[in-house]
Amino acid sequence: MAFENFGKKLGAMASTASKKAGEQVQVAKLTLDKAGLEKDIEGIYIAMGRYCFTFLKDRENLPEELTSYCKEVESLKSQISQINNEIANCKDPLSVEFAETAPTVEVIEVLPQDISVVEQEK
Repeated sequence: MAFENFGKKLGAMASTASKKAGEQVQVAKLTLDKAGLEKDIEGIYIAMGRYCFTFLKDRENLPEELTSYCKEVESLKSQISQINNEIANCKDPLSVEFAETAPTVEVIEVLPQDISVVEQEK
């Protein structure tokens, strides 16, 4: 009789554990789905912002906050342009010549069958 009760309790515990695990999997899946949707919303916000910037950047009489954002974007674009120029300057003929005369490195492939394991005595 004691073993029957123990078996029933063990079965009930296993059933509960299984149900809880299933719930956790469902919650994890829903959380991932929600994060994906939130990422989609962020992408839409970015696209809207890009559109608004393009539409508004040359307008006059914008609210100060929008004018400030537009100026900040233009400043950042200018910095990116300067960095692109610096990158282009780094690719001068001397660096290309150096790259052509630099020593080459031979890459070899080691396959698992090429590796032997040596056992150490204890």
